[in-house]
Amino acid sequence: MKSVRKILSLSLALSLIFALCGCASGNKPDEDEEEAAVVDDKEGRTEDTESSDAGENEDSSAEETHDDDYAGIEFESSDVFGARVDQEIFRDYDVTVVNIWATYCGPCINEMPELARWYDEMPDNVNIIGIVSDVYDPSMTSAALDILDDTGVKYPNVILSESLYNAMLTEVYVVPTTFLVSRDGTVVAGPIEGAYVDAYKQTVDDYLEGLT
Repeated sequence: MKSVRKILSLSLALSLIFALCGCASGNKPDEDEEEAAVVDDKEGRTEDTESSDAGENEDSSAEETHDDDYAGIEFESSDVFGARVDQEIFRDYDVTVVNIWATYCGPCINEMPELARWYDEMPDNVNIIGIVSDVYDPSMTSAALDILDDTGVKYPNVILSESLYNAMLTEVYVVPTTFLVSRDGTVVAGPIEGAYVDAYKQTVDDYLEGLT
């Protein structure tokens, strides 16, 4: 895990890059086009030999064995308020919508009010979580918290740890990108690239119908 100094330096450099780059098109399941922002360089989050004790503890926790019925994603991170989060977040729901976004991403932010309304209407067996892909440390959440407050989002939002990146983001190239994850931590649908809430909803409906 990179040191805080290296992460902050990377974040400042990336901010300058994103100010120049703009947006890229996502891959919608139908014909209309919608914008999605390009994610930052994956090389910026590869493991560093100068791992901290905290990073080592995180990795060992993520490698703990689980019940026989758990077969999927394993990670450890924290939410934007600093509370610990791991793969147990999936356990209580038949399916969880995982929406990967970034604080620099206009399409991500624009869809959040609709996601917030959908969250309020979701049945008890469906959940949604956000992963803030450009926030790597609990001390860097102020921009994300402001966005969540402005858009009315109440569902959990998780910052990016090394184990979470390795579990879900190694093949994510634009934001927003959305996956569906079952209660046993298996990715069952996605990626859906771009801001297409109707597509998320239809994918959830299709998955739940397949369970009956």
